[in-house]
Amino acid sequence: MKHIGHECEIKYLILTSVSPEFVDRLMYLSSHEMIEEIKKSFLPNRFWRFEILKEVQKGLRPGGDVGAHVDRLQGCPMNLEVAIDFILISLPEEYESFVTSYKINIFGGTIDELKGMLLVEETKMRVAGSSGRKRPLTEDDQVRCIVARRLNSSDSPGSSGIQGG
Repeated sequence: MKHIGHECEIKYLILTSVSPEFVDRLMYLSSHEMIEEIKKSFLPNRFWRFEILKEVQKGLRPGGDVGAHVDRLQGCPMNLEVAIDFILISLPEEYESFVTSYKINIFGGTIDELKGMLLVEETKMRVAGSSGRKRPLTEDDQVRCIVARRLNSSDSPGSSGIQGG
């Protein structure tokens, strides 16, 4: 009988300590089950951290859909500041100037605001990419340029290089 009294006291303490939406969920559980349910609700699951880091590591591939990327990370259970940091960290290098600007000027908005800004930035990059703006040279492009210059300089009069065909 003594244990039943303690059980009731513990349940009373728990039910008066939680918010009303939890009272309905916990009311018919034993005190031990209540504590386990509260742990599941408030303490981070040991697998969450792994899943979150796995999603962040995937990152956004260059040219990928930034909106879908933000939505995927937004579904991870973490606080707002950490979520925004993870989203910014997971962006490819082409977003580097955006990330710097965001940290300096805006830092502290919501994920939906960040998503909107990223979608605008993505559109700007696509328009700039399709407007004939030169893309950075790759290593292969640089090698081709060097070979082309040498071939052109050897074709000029008075040079002692390989003669064209």
